[in-house]
Amino acid sequence: MIRAFSLSLMVCASWAVAAEDVGPANTHANADKRAVFQYFQGLSVAPERRIVSGQFSNFGKEANLRSMTNVYKKTGHWPAIMGVDYADLGGGGLETAKPNKTAIAYWEQGGLVTVSAHLYNPANIHGGGLRDKGVDLTTLLTADNPTHTRWFQELDILAAGLQELRAAKVVVLWRPFHEMNGDWFWWGGKDPDTFIRLWRQMFDYFTIEKGLDNLIWVYSPNHGKKTAS
Repeated sequence: MIRAFSLSLMVCASWAVAAEDVGPANTHANADKRAVFQYFQGLSVAPERRIVSGQFSNFGKEANLRSMTNVYKKTGHWPAIMGVDYADLGGGGLETAKPNKTAIAYWEQGGLVTVSAHLYNPANIHGGGLRDKGVDLTTLLTADNPTHTRWFQELDILAAGLQELRAAKVVVLWRPFHEMNGDWFWWGGKDPDTFIRLWRQMFDYFTIEKGLDNLIWVYSPNHGKKTAS
């Protein structure tokens, strides 16, 4: 359908992915990931059609392919990228099973897949807290405290979901901490140096400890009070 990379739908969308001519940060990236990564690199030097269009599916247990089918029915083209989110906003936790089922189905049809997660605040003992203010990110980085423990429990759930996609040979455009330069999520608008440490903590844990060699890490800022660093 899509992943032959002779994409017929290359119109402007709400987000796009680009990459400079550099290798992946994970030197153990698998062959499929390298192929997708090189495809995106090629867009930056292409004479035309440099933007890949995508469509978000839904959150958690609500993920499905209806939106993709609707786009096809109205335009005659499939979105190049299908997006899911591991946050189950209705249930108040993280849900990977239904998003993964949807992602695997689209990948097997030839589509590309992006996964994000509206992460819950590990500093909030009551759970939730997506839009909590005043969160000290150093508590996530420092071992031997309850916030750090809850944070790694959350990371383990995410990693297990991404490992399931790796087992299905799905390359994932992984979008952690999206819109981090705004101040509307608990991880957003923070000191850049501390945020970089948090990003690297997740990268090292997923890459080294969890062996996730199928991820293309996508830095996805938005407008906001803080400038991206």
